[in-house]
Amino acid sequence: MGSTIKVLDENQIPYVMIDLHAMGKVQQYVRQCDLEIGWMGLIRREVTKGGVPVLMLCDPYAPAQEVSGATADLDGGDGEGTFSRWAIGLGERASDIKWWGHSHVNMGCSPSGTDMTTFYEHIEND
Repeated sequence: MGSTIKVLDENQIPYVMIDLHAMGKVQQYVRQCDLEIGWMGLIRREVTKGGVPVLMLCDPYAPAQEVSGATADLDGGDGEGTFSRWAIGLGERASDIKWWGHSHVNMGCSPSGTDMTTFYEHIEND
C-alpha cells in the first residue's frame, strides 16, 4: 500500500514541541543509561492563539528493554507487545497519537542511518 503525500498550507503545518516535564524525564533516562535507551509517549494536540496546530510530546515512558551501544529493543521479544500492552493500559487516552524516541551513544543529536531507514519503512508501510 503506497503513501499519499498531502501538501499542507503553512497554517496547517504543526509545531512539534516537547513539554518541560517530558523533556526532564527524557534527560533523566539518558543520564541513567550509558548505552542507547528508548522511550515512548503520548502527543497532546493543541492550537496556538493564531490557530496554528501544535503536537506536544508528553508523558514519556521507558519500558524494560534490551540495550547496547547501538540499539534499544523495546519490543520485549514479542514484536509490538510492549507498545500494545502500554497503550491498552492507557484506557481512554490510548487514542492519542503515540511517539517514540531513543538516545544515541557518543553521537550528535541527529538521525542515524538506521533511523532514516526505519523512517522510510514506516512511510512505505503506512
